[in-house]
Amino acid sequence: MTQDNGKDWLDVVQALGSLLSGIAVPVVVFVAAQKADQLQQVSDESARLRQLEQSDISVRVAQANVIPPLIDGLLSTDPKRRKLAINAILIALPDDGPRLVRELGEQSEDEDVRTYAANALDTRKDQLVADLYANDKTKRQVAAQALVSGYRNDTKLPELLIKSAANNKGNDDGVYNSVVVMNGLSSTALLPQQTKVESFLGAVETQGPKTRQQADLVRRKLAQATSKDLSVAPKGN
Repeated sequence: MTQDNGKDWLDVVQALGSLLSGIAVPVVVFVAAQKADQLQQVSDESARLRQLEQSDISVRVAQANVIPPLIDGLLSTDPKRRKLAINAILIALPDDGPRLVRELGEQSEDEDVRTYAANALDTRKDQLVADLYANDKTKRQVAAQALVSGYRNDTKLPELLIKSAANNKGNDDGVYNSVVVMNGLSSTALLPQQTKVESFLGAVETQGPKTRQQADLVRRKLAQATSKDLSVAPKGN
């Protein structure tokens, strides 16, 4: 590494540090991990919804000190600072971060920033999918919750989950979490890949009752969405 490159890297580290100094990122991650763990343990739907609401409040409180410095970074006129803020906000705000970055990418007049925002979203999504197969349980849970919260309408995510599962067939925990994420996605994301999703579910549900239960929930969601589409379709003469 040249001296100039070393200085550039130091500048990046210092700038990122200034964005994140004094904010509660570890707290947000801890609360998100608890939220993911609690939701997977609740089987009753009404209790699950109550738990989700309570957990969302906890996450919002934990994020209260995180948002201002990151928003300042996003609004900065310095492209380097805005790029750093994009990366930081995707990590620190798993629920709202992807939406904010998408809006920035759509509204920014700087083409470089728009491109960077789109690439950062995809890179973060890829990393979260990879984290579903991590050895650490908390890391898997946080990744699953972040994918559901930030990418639930992403039509490319189901196929990415399927490919990752195919490349990690021996990782039962990761495959299970992939199905859990699918269960959390909207029908908007699932329906375009319905055939592939159903084939995937049939292949992985044999690994155990927990995975089979989640697979059945995804099938039910697809069936309900398909039925709804048919009911509103225009009738012929």
